[in-house]
Amino acid sequence: MRNRQETSQKFSIKKFKFGAASVLIGVVFASFTGTAQADTETVSSGETLNVQSEASQSVEASTQALDSSQSDSAVTSSEVESTTTSEAVEKESTIDTSVSPTIVSNPASENTTPTMTTVEETASASQGNYAVTNKVVYLDAGHGGVDPGAVYSGTKEADLTLSIYQLVKNQLEDAGYAVESSRTSAASVGLLERSADANDTNSDIFVSIHVNASATSSTAGVETYWYEPDSNYPSQLNSRYHVDTERLKRSAYLAESIQAATVSKTGANDRGVQRNTFAVLRETTAPAVLVEVGYLSNPVERANLVTENYQQQVASAIVGGILDYYQKYNQSGQAATSSQNTSVKLSSTSTSKSTSSNLSSSGTYEFKTRTGVKNEAKLSSEDLAYYEVGQTVNYDKVVSSEGYNWLSYVSYSGNRRYVPVEKVSSSSTTPSAATTPSSSTTPVKTESTKVETSQSVASNLSSSGTYEFKTRTGVKNEAKLSSEDLAYYEVGQTVNYDKVVSSEGYNWLSYVSYSGNRRYVPVEKITSTSSSNTTTPVKAETSKVETAKSTSSSLSSSGIYEFTTRTGVKNEAKLSSEDLAYYEVGQKVNYDKVVLSDGYNWLSYVSYSGNRRYVPVEKITSTSSSNTTTPVKAETSKVETTKSTSSSLSSSGTYEFTTRTGVKNEAKLSSDNLAYYEVGQTVNYDKVVSSEGYNWLSYVSYSGNRRYVPVEKTDQISTPVVEKAAVDTTSSSENALPKMESVSEKKETVKTENGYTTRISYQGTGVYKVNIDNVDANKGTVKMAVWSEENSQDDIRWYDLKMTNGVAEGKFDASNHVGTGRYQIHLYQNKADTMTFLSAVSQEVKRTNFDAPYYSQRDARWASKRYGLFNMDATGCVPTVLSMVFSGLIGEDIKPTTVADYLYNETISFNKLEQGTNATGIISAAEKWNMDATPLKTQADIEEALKEGHYVLAAVQGSPFVRVYGSLSHELVLAGYDNGKTYVRDPYTPSLNGWHSLSNIFTQQSKFASDIVGIGKPFVKITDRL
Repeated sequence: MRNRQETSQKFSIKKFKFGAASVLIGVVFASFTGTAQADTETVSSGETLNVQSEASQSVEASTQALDSSQSDSAVTSSEVESTTTSEAVEKESTIDTSVSPTIVSNPASENTTPTMTTVEETASASQGNYAVTNKVVYLDAGHGGVDPGAVYSGTKEADLTLSIYQLVKNQLEDAGYAVESSRTSAASVGLLERSADANDTNSDIFVSIHVNASATSSTAGVETYWYEPDSNYPSQLNSRYHVDTERLKRSAYLAESIQAATVSKTGANDRGVQRNTFAVLRETTAPAVLVEVGYLSNPVERANLVTENYQQQVASAIVGGILDYYQKYNQSGQAATSSQNTSVKLSSTSTSKSTSSNLSSSGTYEFKTRTGVKNEAKLSSEDLAYYEVGQTVNYDKVVSSEGYNWLSYVSYSGNRRYVPVEKVSSSSTTPSAATTPSSSTTPVKTESTKVETSQSVASNLSSSGTYEFKTRTGVKNEAKLSSEDLAYYEVGQTVNYDKVVSSEGYNWLSYVSYSGNRRYVPVEKITSTSSSNTTTPVKAETSKVETAKSTSSSLSSSGIYEFTTRTGVKNEAKLSSEDLAYYEVGQKVNYDKVVLSDGYNWLSYVSYSGNRRYVPVEKITSTSSSNTTTPVKAETSKVETTKSTSSSLSSSGTYEFTTRTGVKNEAKLSSDNLAYYEVGQTVNYDKVVSSEGYNWLSYVSYSGNRRYVPVEKTDQISTPVVEKAAVDTTSSSENALPKMESVSEKKETVKTENGYTTRISYQGTGVYKVNIDNVDANKGTVKMAVWSEENSQDDIRWYDLKMTNGVAEGKFDASNHVGTGRYQIHLYQNKADTMTFLSAVSQEVKRTNFDAPYYSQRDARWASKRYGLFNMDATGCVPTVLSMVFSGLIGEDIKPTTVADYLYNETISFNKLEQGTNATGIISAAEKWNMDATPLKTQADIEEALKEGHYVLAAVQGSPFVRVYGSLSHELVLAGYDNGKTYVRDPYTPSLNGWHSLSNIFTQQSKFASDIVGIGKPFVKITDRL
């Protein structure tokens, strides 16, 4: 849950789709040491914000596009200046600002003498004279040096942007243009420095090149940005021109041109032209754009972006857009002529359609024959899916390749697809009529050297249809038994397949997965007599560095393993491989095989993502004895057995909870609760086990770990310890959970007087619940008077109680009173203005002030502190909001780094499985600090909690806290309620601290799985315990 924020590694503009993290859109770092510049906010980190009772402090919606003028770090401008001067990394080409810059001569006019001019003479668009054209382009390769940008599978955004920059530069210079650059090597260059450098040149336009990233691997495509002014982020270097009408108009046209050219050249998904308050777009005087050329997080686009051919296409497209801009805005028209003639064309297998084709260049096509869909316009390319007779497709272009005209379109997944529909005759310039290829004209897929063929003639399988699995069967990327299993189909699950192929003695079902990739599943063995034997094959273990486990190993070939030391998880069974995440002491993993590699026995399993993982757990000594210098194998003797024969539970299915019930790592009552199921929530379980007198539901969680939940008491007498399960102790149901108590059970004050029993229990944040039973509702309403003995009755306050089935219940808030110590609570029944005394009880109150301080994750004291690959500035929103709340509830100063240290070092919830903190991290941290974390499902639940004075954490993914809806999520603290609004503390953008619509916050709630895993909704009430 949260913080998968803008990566802190990207000190600039990234629109990361990461859970509750802090956005780093347009962040400007004033020095290369990562120190943020001063914010203009007057609230300093650590200052206590008192929530007022009126919503008069409405805050205008603002973006998350923070830059140097919006950082929370308390660094003065003089400090920043000196830091920049002393620590800046020198670029290859430095402008000497002590003299006036030189106007670069037009390369097309060799006899022209360069003219010297001063900045004041405004000789170029970079000085605000947009009517002047110098044919000079400023190129900015995003990130660099200490800032790698997005990093996926070892590929760094900074390396890609520099490579593409060089290609664009070369093509522009070939076309007769001069190029100025922010960097030409792997140097660190600040955002302000990039714009300042550009403003000191005579460039006509500014183009910043970036590669995007997302938490959702299917997200793909190109998007181009131009400047959107925002009053929350005033310009520092370009206050005169940043909102200039001509500049904005030209920026918009340049963005449209580059976007259109890039989509056309590459066939990438068109994510459109967008606007944002990025620092380089705001601070650069010339017309400026920023192009995101693809998503490094998308496997297909990443594979494309690392190839020279695709980079050439991208570069050519950017150049094409730039030349189109010059054609429109060059006064003499010379640039238009030269630029168009020198545009670099790339060799490709596809060209425009045959000139004699009957196909429209775009439109809707109805298929006459079953036709395959491919990833590229090649007959040998794999069919991903099929269009059936009578189906239609909307296409946006037609290309000619390998003797066919192909329809092309962008699929739902964002990938460009190709379909061959018209054969181009080689013997005549006039092709055959535009009909879909028949059996004689439809291209035959070239199988090259593939092992798969059509299915065995004796097979009982239909050529396409639905198949139900009888055994657990692996899914593979290719029809090879030696291929890695990506995932599994369990017994009883079904799959829709569109073809059957025969390979390596098996018939394989084949289908296109949700990701757009073709998958294969072996389901039928082909015997030598051609009979169909539906046994699932045993995966052939090819020769790999890994082998079967050591024969002397004490490990089972599959099972559950409990870690006794902190152990890294790897992509391959190599000690040199990078650790992707960690198992902590006491955590468990379900593994399906053990392999031997690099002197260790490794547990191996398929993770939730579908990738196989490896964990070294047992060292093999020279004497072949198993030396467990790394984690010792889990005990083979398990307390769990199959469920009690008298159980009413199904062996698998869906269960709805009737009480709040804890989730555990093992079927032991003494095991810690990892999370909770609330009343009305459901869980899908795949088995029931009996342990310690209870039947436990068991399932594999989102993280890939098996979980256990006690739901049914057997005939044994042991009682589980589970937090706060409100169970009616008078129930005679054999299957009902017993009264559950734990350290977090609310302490209760009980007094019986005058035939009434009054109970007081602490609810957290100074709130106490009072109920009195045996009350006759016909005798009037019930009220209570509350005051502190310390102040006599100077702070007396009356509260109304609600009546339900003879029990009156209400709450009082100690913060409404003065002082601590003994409080008096007197209860009366009021009818016709006559007050009848019922009972009196006293209660010790320890604290009345729960005001939380404000902390910023971007505070200079800890912003640059790294946890794994990311720092607090980038992904520290959850530790920061927790530190605010914990400080307020405990009454001690709990710093964000204290919480972050715990989350990173003692859990796997922060910056390990993903960027930022997941929901489980919030639950774990609350338990660590002796707090209750209660998920809230509805807006009404949140409103009630806020009215009572509790703090609520909220993960949101929309405006104004996250600029681009759904691009990432961010964690906030909510406190107080007044006329539909709540007071928000934003750990990233202090200018957004203030009263906001609760309805809007609820609407903008995060939908990211990590923000709701185990809790259902991304809203959590945090309360202290007595």
